[in-house]
Amino acid sequence: MNSKRYTFKAEELSQYFNKVEGMTAICRSTRNWLDDYSDVLEVGKTYNVTYIGVQRSITIVMLEGCGYRGFSHGCFDLYDNGFRIGPVNDFRYWAPYLRKMYDSKSLGWRSCEIRNDKGTIRPHIEDIEKEFGVKVLHASLSGSRLWGWNSPESDFDICFVYLHCQQWYESNDNSHETVVKAYADGVDMLGYDIRNFLSQLAKGNPMCFETLRSQKLFRYNSKFYEELKDIADGYFKPLNAMYYYLNLYLSNERSIKDGTATSKQLLYSLRGLLSCMWIEKFRTLPSMKISALSERTIADPETKMSIARLVGAKQRLKEHENYHTEERLSELIDKLSERYKGIVGDYKPEEKPLSDYKELQGLFNDILQEGT
Repeated sequence: MNSKRYTFKAEELSQYFNKVEGMTAICRSTRNWLDDYSDVLEVGKTYNVTYIGVQRSITIVMLEGCGYRGFSHGCFDLYDNGFRIGPVNDFRYWAPYLRKMYDSKSLGWRSCEIRNDKGTIRPHIEDIEKEFGVKVLHASLSGSRLWGWNSPESDFDICFVYLHCQQWYESNDNSHETVVKAYADGVDMLGYDIRNFLSQLAKGNPMCFETLRSQKLFRYNSKFYEELKDIADGYFKPLNAMYYYLNLYLSNERSIKDGTATSKQLLYSLRGLLSCMWIEKFRTLPSMKISALSERTIADPETKMSIARLVGAKQRLKEHENYHTEERLSELIDKLSERYKGIVGDYKPEEKPLSDYKELQGLFNDILQEGT
């Protein structure tokens, strides 16, 4: 599991982060949806926060002694000079680029050109290829627009897979295994080096399956897509998938417990827990749509209606507004979270080199040879 997904350059700080003093973070968990921070974090330990930035899809903090490495704020309880804070609701902590997009007079987002057509996304793909010296093989729609709860304020999430030159792989350079970049028009790009992506697929990371199953493609490589989609399902591992989906809940657990969760955080958590239910019941990859998850896993009509109301609230509320959780949903979340924390326990997907998976290693070698 990649634990350094959010590592930034010094020159990027002014765009994405706010320098803070007197802020501390008490670690409550060393993992979230995609990241494992157990190599540097210790549960219960207090850290000094140096930078914080509320992004459109995640809030990231940097800690004293960890350089420019970012950590998901969902792993911490945050305090500003001794007072507990919820940063997503505090304009001071929003990323500078995000504040510029927000009109404080009308308390709404400035209009952004967000269109789900290839013409809008292509320049961003080409920009990333030029800046990082990579070749983008695959790019597809991700995030709330894929999962069925996007609002007019929602950003446009794109997940992509890219190839470095052969010299990069021979050098064992671990930089730029992932690329994260946000654009002023509301497009957020999250990319994975193909070797990293295939390694995550081998571990059964649902992010890989969702990237391949997304029906909206912005970059297509037949060798990568056609061969991989035919063999990908063979790497589905129910317990591994539960581990990752449970982390969707765990990364938001503190906000849910203290009543400061937004509709977005609640939906992320419910998607993770309902996906665990789906896997336990059907032993297959869960649907990416929250409506389908609810329909296939929840028997009680009133609970289904509560979930539908939550989706409706997400689609009309401002991105960072708190949501008063219905008692029925609170009970469901409590029940499911306890169940799947019990099932997953201390389990972690096994780390193996890509070379242990001959089929995936062979595909990587073929694509590398074709692309260089």
